[in-house]
Amino acid sequence: SASGTGTSTGASLLSVPTTGVLALDCPNIDDTELRMTLVETSVFAVICGRDYPGASNDILAVTAYSLTDCARACASYNRNSGSKICRGAAFKADLTANVPVNFGNCCKYPRWEIVVMC
Repeated sequence: SASGTGTSTGASLLSVPTTGVLALDCPNIDDTELRMTLVETSVFAVICGRDYPGASNDILAVTAYSLTDCARACASYNRNSGSKICRGAAFKADLTANVPVNFGNCCKYPRWEIVVMC
């Protein structure tokens, strides 16, 4: 156990979804900016309804439950790697269609300084 005494700490398990469609306010958030500050601030242009498909465009796929989480993952990748290789991401609201195929719904891109959603 976490306490080292063999007793439960009272923590409960949380199940997170890998199916379903997440709320996404497109087209209202189209052509806006999303700022993510970790050590430094990353600014992402939000564009709805576009993707840049192809394995050569993807650095990493993660499962994210909001656009903000997806942008945070990109900024965190850069902070932890000491580089600025992640410049944008495709956030896809449909978990059912994307998690089994892409192993996530938030794919990081090396070429565009935008968060792309579709």
